Amino acid sequence: MVDYIIVGFGLAGTHIAHELQQHHKTFVVIDPLKENASKVAGGVNSPLILRRYTKAWRAEQFIPQATHTYKEIEKKLKTTLLQPISILRKINSIKEQNDWFVASDKPGFGEFMSSDLKSLPQLKSDYGFGEIFKANIINTSKLIDTYAEHLIGQHSYIKEYFDYNNLQFEQNHIVYNQIKAKKIIFCEGAGVVKNPFFKNLPIKGNKGEYIVIKAPDLKINFILKSTFSLIPLGKDLYKFGATYDREFQNAKPEEKNRELLLEKLDELIDCSYEIVKAAVGIRPTVPDHRPIVGRHPKNPKLLICNGLGSHGVMRASSMAKQLLAKELHNEPLCPEIDLYRYFKE
Repeated sequence: MVDYIIVGFGLAGTHIAHELQQHHKTFVVIDPLKENASKVAGGVNSPLILRRYTKAWRAEQFIPQATHTYKEIEKKLKTTLLQPISILRKINSIKEQNDWFVASDKPGFGEFMSSDLKSLPQLKSDYGFGEIFKANIINTSKLIDTYAEHLIGQHSYIKEYFDYNNLQFEQNHIVYNQIKAKKIIFCEGAGVVKNPFFKNLPIKGNKGEYIVIKAPDLKINFILKSTFSLIPLGKDLYKFGATYDREFQNAKPEEKNRELLLEKLDELIDCSYEIVKAAVGIRPTVPDHRPIVGRHPKNPKLLICNGLGSHGVMRASSMAKQLLAKELHNEPLCPEIDLYRYFKE
């Protein structure tokens, strides 16, 4: 018997697995092989929300914790995942210039925002670019794949679809396809909409689409932010996106999204490029933009960690730690993330 089964292996599942290993708990991961939004995520870890020039929710707490955890994982997996990087935000008008200067003068913002604007020849802007410091980028695909390989080597990872009908409840444990465990943690992302145990939670899928381009003449080593983000991947490759589509029919790339991305990209850079590929991820979204974490109110053998949102690389470590603190030490969850705020009988 193991202590836990983890269903899903995106950012939430990876951090839950890491925390369980840190606490010397045994588990088996079952990865349903569905579209993994975490793998195609931009991986940007920034303290500021540039649309409104505000700090991200609890950034002062989450970013140091996330950085510490990613360094722990790097050491464990003997790899590199965390890359410090700056962000240049395109300024589109005199008003946006004024908004930038006002924001940079706010208490606590000066350490993150440059008070001077930049001009770069290979980029299009009549009003310059503002620079954000103290950001970093996580290679989420490498994180998830490398950690999965680590768990496969420990016989703790199974690649297969999860069939809810095969989950059986005994008095002191659960059984799934002959795997006995004390409890199960669902980290399914947008796939949770098919989960019968948490079907009343208001999590909905939001389709995000990227393109990857090759632009040998661009030569930037920072993230470029406008309507979408242009993220350097190395070897003259850049990821550009992602779109937001709440009314989607499937998880395939669509021509309308490609056209929108190309239109916005051509407004941003002034050099030739070729499209290498498109990528799609379905994000789990929550009405109040806060994660959903905790135990099922009627069955404490069922747990969930979901809805990490667009700041998932920043939030995942802290959410995993909160869930395990509740589970192992019965410490109270932050009310803002507790699933009880949404669960209906």
